[in-house]
Amino acid sequence: MAKGKKRISGKDVYAFIASTISILGFFLIYLENETAMIIALVFICMALSAIVYIAYKFFVTWVEPQSGNKSTEKRSSFIKYEASADAKKIIYEVYRLIQIKCPILTKYEYEYQWSGSKQPAFSSKLQNFEKINLRKDEREFDKAIFKFKTPVHYNQNALIHVRVDLDDTDLNSSTYVQSTIDEDIDIIHYRIVLKYKKHSENAILEKRQIGSISLNYTKIDEIPFDNETKSYEYHLLNPDVGFMYRIRWNR
Repeated sequence: MAKGKKRISGKDVYAFIASTISILGFFLIYLENETAMIIALVFICMALSAIVYIAYKFFVTWVEPQSGNKSTEKRSSFIKYEASADAKKIIYEVYRLIQIKCPILTKYEYEYQWSGSKQPAFSSKLQNFEKINLRKDEREFDKAIFKFKTPVHYNQNALIHVRVDLDDTDLNSSTYVQSTIDEDIDIIHYRIVLKYKKHSENAILEKRQIGSISLNYTKIDEIPFDNETKSYEYHLLNPDVGFMYRIRWNR
C-alpha cells in the first residue's frame, strides 16, 4: 500500500451520500415541483461525479502498491553468474518465484548493486523491461523496473526473469554474488560459472546483519570449485531474515 494516503472506505461513501440527500430533501419540500426537479437533476449529476471520484480514489489506495515490493512474497530464487573466457563479459540471470499479496500488480522492482564501471543492460524473457531508477543514497539499491505482460492478482504465483549483460572490460567489478534477505524465502540456488578458470580455490559463503555498523562478514561455509564445469554451486536453504549473504571468490 502507498504510504501517507488515507484509505476511503465504503462507509465514507455511504455517509456522504446519505447526509447530502437528507439535507437536499429538507429544502426541496419548500420549492415548487419544476424547480425541485431541476435541482434534483443537478444534484444527481454532482452526486454521480462524486461517487466516481471517490470510487477511483478508493481503487487507487487499495490497489496501488507499485513503489516497492511489499506487495509480493518471495518463494525461491535461482541465480546464475557466468563470466566469459576472458573474464570481461558477465551474464547475470535471476529466476525468482513470487506470490502476489495485493489485489493487482502490474510492475515489479528488482533491486541491485553493480560494482563495475559500465552501465548494465537489462532484459527479460517473461516481463518487459521499462527503466532503471538510480539510487540517491549510497546505502540504497538501484532499481530495475519490469512490467508484467498481463497483470497478476492476489495469491497468484508469478515467475520473474531478470537478465543483466555486464561489461567488465576493465575488470573493475567485485568478485562476489550477494543476496539481501528481508523476508522468509525457502531456497536460493546459486551457480557461478567462471569460464576463464581451469582450477580455483574454494569460494567463501558468508553473511552479515543488514544495517550493522560493522562491515565484517561471518564465514559460514566453503564451496569447492568444479573443474569440469568451471563453476561453484550452492543451495542456500531457509536463510536467516535480516542478513546479507554473499559468495565470494578470487579472480
